[in-house]
Amino acid sequence: MHHTMRQIIVLLLTFFLCFGVANAQATVNFTFTTPTNYFCSPQLVTFTQACTGNPTNFIWNFGNGQQGSSNSQVVNYSMAGNYTVSLTAVYENEAITTTKVITINPTPVVTLSASTNYLCQPGMVTFTAGNNIPIATYVINYGDGTAPVTNTNPTFTHNYTAYGNYTATVTGTTAAGCTATAQQAITVAKFAINGSVSPSNGCISTTATLTAIPNLPPGDAPLNYAWVYGNATPNATTPTGTTTNTYSTTTTITTASVTITSVLGCTNQFNFGAFAYGTPPTGLQVTATGGRTVFCGSETIGITATALNANAYTYNYGDGTIITTSSTSSSHKYLTLGNKNITVTPFFNGCAGTPFTLNITVTGVIANYTFTNSCAAKSTYQFNNTSQGTYTSYSWVYSNIPTMPNTTVYSPTYNYPSSGEYTTKLLLTDAASGCNDSLITTQYTATPMVNATATQVCKDSAITYSVTNSYVAASNYQYTFYLNGQVYGNGANTVLLNKPATHGTYNNFVVISNPAGNTCNDTLVITPTTQVNGPTAAFTTTTQQCLVNAFVINNTSTPYIPTSNIASYRWSYGDGTIANTPNPAPHNYLLAGTYNIGLKVTDINNCADSITQTITVNPMPLLKVFPKRDTLCLGQVATLYAYTVDTLLWRNTANITCNTCDTTQVQPTATVQYIAQAKNNFGCITTDTATIIVYQPFTFTINPADTFVCPKQQVVLRPTIQGVITWQPSTYLSSTTVNQPISSPDTSITYIATIADSVGCFTNTASVTINTYPRPTVNAAPNQVLAYNSPFTLNPTYSSNVSAYQWLPQANNLSCLTCPTPSGIVVNTQQYNIRVTSTNGCTATDSVLVSILCDKANIFVPNVFTPNNDGVNDYFYVTARGYNIINKLVMYNRWGQKVYERYNFLPNIPNLGWNGVSGNSNTINNGTSATYVYYLQATCDAGQTHSQKGTVVLIK
Repeated sequence: MHHTMRQIIVLLLTFFLCFGVANAQATVNFTFTTPTNYFCSPQLVTFTQACTGNPTNFIWNFGNGQQGSSNSQVVNYSMAGNYTVSLTAVYENEAITTTKVITINPTPVVTLSASTNYLCQPGMVTFTAGNNIPIATYVINYGDGTAPVTNTNPTFTHNYTAYGNYTATVTGTTAAGCTATAQQAITVAKFAINGSVSPSNGCISTTATLTAIPNLPPGDAPLNYAWVYGNATPNATTPTGTTTNTYSTTTTITTASVTITSVLGCTNQFNFGAFAYGTPPTGLQVTATGGRTVFCGSETIGITATALNANAYTYNYGDGTIITTSSTSSSHKYLTLGNKNITVTPFFNGCAGTPFTLNITVTGVIANYTFTNSCAAKSTYQFNNTSQGTYTSYSWVYSNIPTMPNTTVYSPTYNYPSSGEYTTKLLLTDAASGCNDSLITTQYTATPMVNATATQVCKDSAITYSVTNSYVAASNYQYTFYLNGQVYGNGANTVLLNKPATHGTYNNFVVISNPAGNTCNDTLVITPTTQVNGPTAAFTTTTQQCLVNAFVINNTSTPYIPTSNIASYRWSYGDGTIANTPNPAPHNYLLAGTYNIGLKVTDINNCADSITQTITVNPMPLLKVFPKRDTLCLGQVATLYAYTVDTLLWRNTANITCNTCDTTQVQPTATVQYIAQAKNNFGCITTDTATIIVYQPFTFTINPADTFVCPKQQVVLRPTIQGVITWQPSTYLSSTTVNQPISSPDTSITYIATIADSVGCFTNTASVTINTYPRPTVNAAPNQVLAYNSPFTLNPTYSSNVSAYQWLPQANNLSCLTCPTPSGIVVNTQQYNIRVTSTNGCTATDSVLVSILCDKANIFVPNVFTPNNDGVNDYFYVTARGYNIINKLVMYNRWGQKVYERYNFLPNIPNLGWNGVSGNSNTINNGTSATYVYYLQATCDAGQTHSQKGTVVLIK
């Protein structure tokens, strides 16, 4: 949406005026909350719709440039201010907007400063809190265990009563509840002093400089220095941190100190470490082991030195080795032969005496050699003799192997057993000096082998490689595995678990190396080659789709070995849906989000591989168009509204004022659909449609056209179009407001129809004239009453335009049914109807009644009947001619009791008479033979009433 709030209100008012409020019971509302219930910047605010009436869409405008379309949204307000938030709830046929103003209060910036952050003794500190906006209350915690203090004043004073390190914290709160904190570190401690004595040793008398540097708080300064020299010199006080003192005795000084007092009254004492001065030692005596001056090269020479008052000695052996110690003895082994000068200097408290140099000779032999084995035969070692001196004999001892005889071989070669740990000793002898020396080394031999737990394996499955018959652990040999193109340094471990990650046939091997690097490496080839098999899981699909679109997945998995077919597939779409088919159907997700599509394939050898690809299902834009349907008269303008937070486009460009605006006007010339399209930043598109029906001007005619009809003949008037219609005049019409009224004219008449379309756009009229033919007339003459079986003639009077005659009913007692004056014989009362037709086909009717004369001779009553159920004469009933109803029939026994009665029934019907048994009175006849009295009353066709009574005999 791109409306300002004013535009939204105007838009909605216009909408309501155009379309009405279709959801009058709906209310639009929303709530907003924060995690702390305060509204301080920066702030996350959660907005939640609280609408009634089940809206279908929501359009939020949060007043900070952000918009939304969800039920609930979390919005970040980074700056303080007043923001007008609007929610438009879109219903099926309307949209309603409500607004609220949300205030985001500024969060203060609070600072805390102290009059000093360092006290060299307990005392008062004044704190001052700073702020950038007004603060309602301050709470300060001094960090020393005292209770926090609340104040409206930004200045606080506190007395720290003990030495220590403290952190003071102030919290400032505005009137709106927004808070900020600041801290200040406070140190209460005696000031540090760096002190030194230079020199701290040497020969007496020595004038030493004592220096003290205090680390005082800012604003403070040293006032004086009180010195304690630690000897007979009187204590002294100076204004500076440097003093000198002469020390003339050899006594160790342990009590020298300085006490510094500051301008602010802080004090601290620094104790100088022990120092001492001496006199040169005398009477130095130096001797070597046994008082000798000649030593064999194999010996360690011990030196002893003593001097009067000496408490330290420096031994310089002349080969770069210098040892200073308080001990009167030292030892050293020379690595070379020849004359050596050993110089010893005595010290007393750093005061040096006269040094003494002892000359000695190192003679004889010094045993030394190097060795390496043969790469072709690793248990065969070559020894390189690098010994010093002139030897008269030498021998090599190979572990427990008998000593080799003296030979002229100076650097021998020896073949050790194939596996084991062996020592080799070189023994040298110098007969002239009587000196000998030896050197022992260790050699390791082995015939290592390497094996694998499998020669064929599925990719990513485990193989264990192990080296056996290898060197003893003490040898610390190192094992490097070269597997599948990768190098694995395994240290001294001879076993390696490996999971090959790539297919192929690999020539794997292990290299065993001596950490000293003086022997050949063992290279062990792992046979046979390692075959890594198994399928490769692979598929392609688009990385993202709009929610309405399906993800088409193309399975490209293959077996590494063509004959090892893939036996099963398992697809997991990340939404709980699983498929087990090589080529899955395109998949639709129900919700937008990020999903992991996974595929696991397994071949006929049960080797498996898996792959996962992350895809994104992008949400669809929300879009609602109003009105969904509207009606216009040709030439009128309609306003269309589209509610969306995304990019809008009206696809129709004809007769539209703006096809990118959410409020636009259209003036179509015919009925048309305007399709709105919303496109979000993911490229997803949603459409909605407004149908505009355009009413056009019209003409019409009436069917039938002008015509002639007989008088009173019904004519259905049918306009060629439908609409809101009015007929004039109303004479002879069934209705004046229906589209197809019925006219029954008695005379000629012209009707005018006025039709308006259903929305009142256009009106037009048409007329039709209905003419009537002359009406034929017939007068059937007066009714006739005749004696039974008498002749009669029907002689109506006809108009001159009568051309045809029809008598009904088609009784066979008339001489002619299509002649104007038929004749007949009266056998029953009968009404004869005459229908005449004019030369124009119009008809007229009349009737005449020919009745039988009302005569008691035409009514017959039996005097006996036999109700024995033989089907003959079982009922006592009345037969009559010219009588249309028996009003009453009552039967009495000889005692005058009524045994039967019936009223208002037709004559001439036996079973409507008396059966001699069942009665309709309180006296029940048993059907015995007897004479009964009857009384009847009948009405003849001419309308007269006839009564008679008599007797009848019932014979059983």
